[in-house]
Amino acid sequence: MKRLIIIVAVIIVALLLVIFFRKSGTPPDLSDSGLPPDQILPADAPPRTFPAGDTIAIGTDKGTVTVKNFYRNLVDTEEGFIIIRDEPAYMIYYEVTSGAFFIDLSVPFSDRARAEIEKSFVALLGVSGEDVCKLDVTVTSSQSPGETRPLSFCPGKVK
Repeated sequence: MKRLIIIVAVIIVALLLVIFFRKSGTPPDLSDSGLPPDQILPADAPPRTFPAGDTIAIGTDKGTVTVKNFYRNLVDTEEGFIIIRDEPAYMIYYEVTSGAFFIDLSVPFSDRARAEIEKSFVALLGVSGEDVCKLDVTVTSSQSPGETRPLSFCPGKVK
């Protein structure tokens, strides 16, 4: 986890240097920056804001979970949130700063609808039931304002 944070921090610093020097008109000389060559972007490269690989690792207090890269098929972004799926019966979104997932049902809570939507969520992330239970996931319904629930199939969770 610490290694991932360090790598992300180094990439962000490199991107900020590229943006700063691009604006000043002088391309930066990053050859002495200590960064590996594959992390130094050319001066004319657009900044990468989303992970590009097939999978991404999400750190949780229960360990790191590797999921399919949902950024590749995102629906929209909105003030720190990545909207992953927007269907008539539900919306799935991810809060970037906290690493939390939210499943917002536009239908009343029902075991059947909830089970189908949760199954879709697990398939979307491409993880096992055990790993998905390590993630911070909150299920809400616009039909029951203020009521939040965890995933129904996670052990020790109240349904």
